[in-house]
Amino acid sequence: MSLTLRLATTGSRTTPRVPLLSSGANHPAHGRLTGLVALVLVIATPLAIAFHYVARAYFHAGYPWDTFLVNPTWHFNDFYLPYVEAQKFHPGSSGSMVYSPVLHLLMTAMTAVPASVAFAAVVAVFLGVLVSIVWRWITASDEAWSSRAQTTAILVLLSYPVLFVLDRGNLEMVIFILLALFFWLYYARGSRWAWIPLALAIAGKYYWVTLLVLLLSDRNVRQAVLAFAGAVASTLLAAAALAATSGYSAVEVLRNTMTTLSARGGGLRGALDIQHAHTLWSVVQVLNRLTGYSISSLPHLTTGYFAIAALLFALVAYNVLSRDLEPWRKVTVLVAATLVLPFESFDYTLLHLYFPLAVIVCTAVPCRASRATVWLLAVCLAPAAYYYFVFSGFRLDVGVSVLLYGTCLGALLIVPLVGAGDRRLSWRSLLVWSGDEDARWRRVEDRGGV
Repeated sequence: MSLTLRLATTGSRTTPRVPLLSSGANHPAHGRLTGLVALVLVIATPLAIAFHYVARAYFHAGYPWDTFLVNPTWHFNDFYLPYVEAQKFHPGSSGSMVYSPVLHLLMTAMTAVPASVAFAAVVAVFLGVLVSIVWRWITASDEAWSSRAQTTAILVLLSYPVLFVLDRGNLEMVIFILLALFFWLYYARGSRWAWIPLALAIAGKYYWVTLLVLLLSDRNVRQAVLAFAGAVASTLLAAAALAATSGYSAVEVLRNTMTTLSARGGGLRGALDIQHAHTLWSVVQVLNRLTGYSISSLPHLTTGYFAIAALLFALVAYNVLSRDLEPWRKVTVLVAATLVLPFESFDYTLLHLYFPLAVIVCTAVPCRASRATVWLLAVCLAPAAYYYFVFSGFRLDVGVSVLLYGTCLGALLIVPLVGAGDRRLSWRSLLVWSGDEDARWRRVEDRGGV
């Protein structure tokens, strides 16, 4: 099977005709790149488990020294607490939303069955999708079945973000399922309906609007517009449905959503467990504590953070839109930017790094940038909650992982862009195709990319 992605053009819309995501059966670097990630996990995760076991069993250290996960007394709280909130979502009882109207409506529907059944169903679908991704896209189909099964088990069972999202029971599992469907439809099936799961993912957690840049970079304007419009429409429809079942008006539902979102994160002096976060904002919080809270006294700090984050994303988006980049480069920098730039993002969101990993091992001809990128992805999938920063007066210590993951994600914004093709596209070309497309893809093939 050719690993070259060609685009079928219809006006201003393009869709892949040849599957870009495959099992990489005939790709010589496929197994080596996957094996590298598996090797990192098979060393790092047991080492972390041993460290925390020794801290508890021999040094009698309590939380957070005894686990790289969240407090053991809070298992599955990110599912069961929203389940209860969805049950009592009525005026005079509760106005708390589950992040967005779409996710809140989903949780409300789940209250029709016992919480344990609903949770088991979400986990089963999530694990089924994850195993399918690892088996079909990340491991090579020409490997022995036993070797492939072993690699799949390592990448699923020893992955830090997977263990974290299961421990929390967080609805990020639902977003992962939707994004997996989007990438499958877009890169494996070349479907014109890929915008639907992307729209639902954006409506579920709004920061995935960043992936519209991926569609625009492929001049897939129609799907980008439909995805954005679909996200807005599904949000409004979900708000209307919740209004019909809760006693709130649709406007009140949307107002409650904004109130819930604005309350997330306790600021620089809050009790937020920043050792389980990896955004640039979390790095700012660590630096603030290390410098004796000198940063928190700066005026307009939050506004300045969002301005800097917006500027960084604009630079990433400009590179994706204006340069003739291979798909693995675009997917990697957009996913990394989405994870490292929000105000608040916990470590279970790192599981979305499986998508750039899949695109890399299926399509990338080995180069320094691709190998370095795989190393960075491997580090972000391994637990690193070792506690070197201790702050008196606060309930929790802060682990080195906050700085490590933030640094790796920051590097993922730069490394894939280094050494990439420098052919520039005009802004007009984002809307209208021009030039000899066959000649363009011949140039891409000559470079050894896709």
